[in-house]
Amino acid sequence: MKKLIILTDKNGWHCKQLKTAAENRGFDVSIEDFRNLSLHIENDNHYVLDSKNQQIESYNIFIRYIPGGSLEEIVHYLNILRSLKMNGCNVINAAPQIEKTVDKSLTSLILRENNIRTPDTWVFRGDNKLYEKVDKLLEKNTLIYKPLFGSQGENIVKIENLDDLKKIENSSNIYYLQKFIETKPSHDYRVLIISNTRNRRIYSMARYGKTFINNVSAGGKCTPIALGKEIIQKSIQVSELFQIPFCGIDLIKEKEKIYVIEINSVPAWRGLQSITQDNISESITEILFKSIEQKKQIQSKNRK
Repeated sequence: MKKLIILTDKNGWHCKQLKTAAENRGFDVSIEDFRNLSLHIENDNHYVLDSKNQQIESYNIFIRYIPGGSLEEIVHYLNILRSLKMNGCNVINAAPQIEKTVDKSLTSLILRENNIRTPDTWVFRGDNKLYEKVDKLLEKNTLIYKPLFGSQGENIVKIENLDDLKKIENSSNIYYLQKFIETKPSHDYRVLIISNTRNRRIYSMARYGKTFINNVSAGGKCTPIALGKEIIQKSIQVSELFQIPFCGIDLIKEKEKIYVIEINSVPAWRGLQSITQDNISESITEILFKSIEQKKQIQSKNRK
C-alpha cells in the first residue's frame, strides 16, 4: 500500500483532513511528531528512524508543521528532510524550499534579486545604535517589525515612533523591519498554489484584519474574491522561482503596485477551505501524492 507520513507537532484539523483525504485514495497514513525522528549517519549509509525506531524508506512525506526551537534544532529538522529526500522519499516541501522561505530576510533578498516587488526591508542587529537607525527610517516610513523566523502573525509590531520598539519581544537580537504598506480597510491577499510538473490548482482569498494584521489565526476574516490576472501570474512566478510545489503567497496591492509580502512553505488552508466547495485536502493528495505514485508505477512497468 502507498504510504504517507504527515510530520507535525500539532495533530489538529489539517492533519485530520489530509489523513481522511489520503486514506480515501488508498494511502496508508501515519502522523509523526517531528521531534521524535532521529537522523543516523553510519559508515556508508544514512537514514531516519521514526518514533517506533522503524526506518523511513521511500515514503511520501508531508510537512504540516516544523516545531520551533533553537537554530540547532531547526537545522536538525531540515537535515532530517535532506536525508529523507536523498533516500528516495517524496518530501513536500523539501529542505531547500523551506530554508528559502522560513528565513524572511533570505526571502526578501531573493525576491529583490529577481526584480519582484516587495516592501523595502532593513535588518539590524540590536546594538547601541538601533534606536538611531530606526529613528532615521521613521522620518519617511512607518515600519513593521516581524520575527525573522515566525508565522501566523505572532509578535508583529507596528512601529510609528521609537517607544514602539519597547513592545517588541525579541530574543534573537535581530530586527527585521519592513516599510508598512497601508490598505483601507486593512486587508491582503492569500494565494495557495498546489502544483506538480503537469497540474496546478490555485485557491485565493482576501483577508480582512481587525487590526493591521490580516492573518486568519489573528482574527482575520476570509472573503472569497476573484483576483486579477496580474496577481495570479505574480503568485505563479514566485512559486516557480522558489520551486515550491505547495505554498501560500501573501500579497498587498497599493494603487496599481503589487507587493509580495511573504511566502509560506508550510501553509495552512483552513481559512480557504471555509470559503470554497472544493476539498483542498483532496487536491493536495491528488496533485502532490497520487500523481507521483502513478508516475512511479508507469516507470516501474516501463523498466520491466
